[in-house]
Amino acid sequence: MRIIRSAKEDLHDTVFLELDNGFTVDLASVQFLDGADADPLRTEFHFPRTVEGKPAIDPESEKVVFHCRATAKKELLNRDNAISIRVDFHPREMRAQNVPDL
Repeated sequence: MRIIRSAKEDLHDTVFLELDNGFTVDLASVQFLDGADADPLRTEFHFPRTVEGKPAIDPESEKVVFHCRATAKKELLNRDNAISIRVDFHPREMRAQNVPDL
């Protein structure tokens, strides 16, 4: 979390979703949850649900790819000072409380 929280880059430029049609969805906001009430400690990336009045992600999409890249403003010796994350999500398979999660 240290690298993302203190990134040199503006996360709005380096965090996005890549859709299976080639388009991207830009980061709307990022929230760092690390206080006494945060269980678990986490970083939440928020993306818009709609773009131009239409769903940002088609629930029938085969795949959506999350991209995140950040470099720490202050480098620490003997520690990783950059992070790059790429995660594939499959919207058709995503469920929350046994219902589609989009």
